[in-house]
Amino acid sequence: MDLTVKTEDHQYLVDQLSPVLGSMQVTLATNPGEDAGTLGTGTLLEMRESNTMAVVAFDCNPTCRAILEQKKYEYVEQDQKCHVVIPCLELKEFKNCHARRIHGLGITIQALIDFAYKHDCWNWPTYKVMRDIILPATRDTRCRYADLPELKGCFGPATVFMSHCWGAKFGDLIGAACHGARKDLVVWIDIFAVRQWQGNEADLNFREVIFRCKALVVSTSPVDGLKEHLYPNKKKLRFLQVTKVKPLKKLYLFVVCGVLLN
Repeated sequence: MDLTVKTEDHQYLVDQLSPVLGSMQVTLATNPGEDAGTLGTGTLLEMRESNTMAVVAFDCNPTCRAILEQKKYEYVEQDQKCHVVIPCLELKEFKNCHARRIHGLGITIQALIDFAYKHDCWNWPTYKVMRDIILPATRDTRCRYADLPELKGCFGPATVFMSHCWGAKFGDLIGAACHGARKDLVVWIDIFAVRQWQGNEADLNFREVIFRCKALVVSTSPVDGLKEHLYPNKKKLRFLQVTKVKPLKKLYLFVVCGVLLN
């Protein structure tokens, strides 16, 4: 993994947290449905390895040792504490801090339209927009597109999370974002807000971004061939006749709703 990317990705965390090293209380983050264990809350002591790892002091007891051995964390015992080396983004406070930052990289409708006109990419699939526009623009610094200095003012905290398929037309995504919206509306689109280079694992925590938005829009393009794979005919008719939306849109909605429910 590119250490330059990793350093840049976490430097803002270091700037914010350096003044409170030795006093800030942190908690191990868990995923939905995962056992939180009993490590409890620890004290943030220092940052290590290009600022991607944190050293946290937890109370040292048999249960704590068992959890640390199970998770295979590196640790040493000192002054009746377990000094544990943990990836920064496995700590709840760091994870939330990063989610707030990524949520703040939404793009305004006006900037989105201007982008499409500038690059004439209305009919491109979204993956091509990423490959031929986003990657070349960020190759030198490997930053997020929304972090490019020359685009300051085009991005801000998002109100609407745009869920879409990278194989669909980019113009369809813009149309879904613009429908009934003011030009100053800010929407969150992954190709702009997520680093498209190595070291982007933390950016992929979409769940936290969605929770910080006020609405979610699923953008899809018609895929007529999808309905040919639904058998038997009764099953296909039930699927298509619930409403008049396209088959792919229904399928994608099921997936997104599943993510939110979990």
